[in-house]
Amino acid sequence: MILILSNAYEPTTDMVIEWLIYKHKDFIRLNSEDMTQVDLNNLMNLSGKFTWLGGQKIDLSAVNVVWYRRWYNYSNIPPPDGTWVGRQLRQELRNEATEMSNFFFKLLGDRKWLSHPFTTRFHNKLYTLFLARKLGIKVPDTIVATQKSVLLDFYRDHPGGIITKPIADPPVYVDGEGTHFKTFTEVLTLDIIRDLPEHFFSSMVQQRVKAKHEIRIYYLDGKFYATAIMNSTTVDIKLSVGFKGMEVNMIPFRLPESLEEKLHRLMLELDLNAGSIDVIKDINDDFYFLEVNPIGQFIGYSNPVNYNLAEVVADWLISNDTKVEEQYLRQSSLQIQNVNFYGD
Repeated sequence: MILILSNAYEPTTDMVIEWLIYKHKDFIRLNSEDMTQVDLNNLMNLSGKFTWLGGQKIDLSAVNVVWYRRWYNYSNIPPPDGTWVGRQLRQELRNEATEMSNFFFKLLGDRKWLSHPFTTRFHNKLYTLFLARKLGIKVPDTIVATQKSVLLDFYRDHPGGIITKPIADPPVYVDGEGTHFKTFTEVLTLDIIRDLPEHFFSSMVQQRVKAKHEIRIYYLDGKFYATAIMNSTTVDIKLSVGFKGMEVNMIPFRLPESLEEKLHRLMLELDLNAGSIDVIKDINDDFYFLEVNPIGQFIGYSNPVNYNLAEVVADWLISNDTKVEEQYLRQSSLQIQNVNFYGD
């Protein structure tokens, strides 16, 4: 059985499920909102066999493969009433749902996972850059600084410019009218640096690499699906491909074999069997690794070049589900053969 862990507003999950339905493959989908929907039955015990989540009875022994994609989204917990008690209560309810989820994930610890929640949640961007550099992959010169004087020195050492980006996942802000604001990678000019206070909160700053083109790679269990964005003019590729009026050309791209080998080693070291990898090919044809998003978007970079990754992911889930079943049948057959052999 395939178990899918996602949230109610995740379109990529929907696209993969459409292929599972088309291929007549059984699956169970759980959304994180199901954990906090009070009119749905949740019942867990310590037997580790059956459990009820989101109104669905799940036989854990029947689950062979689990796909994790964007859980921990308890958006249906009632918003706070504006008091500190209301805000604290909402956070405590989220904490309770998270601990219940983590227990459920641990019960499935020996199954085949596509993106494990614990590995993806604690993925660290700085450590990934450190490890990539250690493995011989080019990365932009990077610091985390709190002083303007350090920032000025870093700026002078990099005449091609410097940029800043969040260390954690980019946050989204919502104002009182429901308008969303998202942080992106930004260029740090000398005027911006001079306007900063002498001391500021710890911030990640990088050398700006002048790109011939950017490359978005979807990595799936040792395979690379690379797309080159040929005419991006922004410092953050999401600004080029995510907004109307900004047209870019995307083409399939073949990575150098040596780079694939190093990136594969990096993903193994990070214990990630899937993720979106960002790479820049600079004006000197050198490749620079930027980051790995363990649960990155890939449809927008897949469909324009006909990779059809939604079906690829569906096939991976089906294949790994079948492999477990076949392994069980082979083991049962071997046991029968051994009994017959010794019986003779």
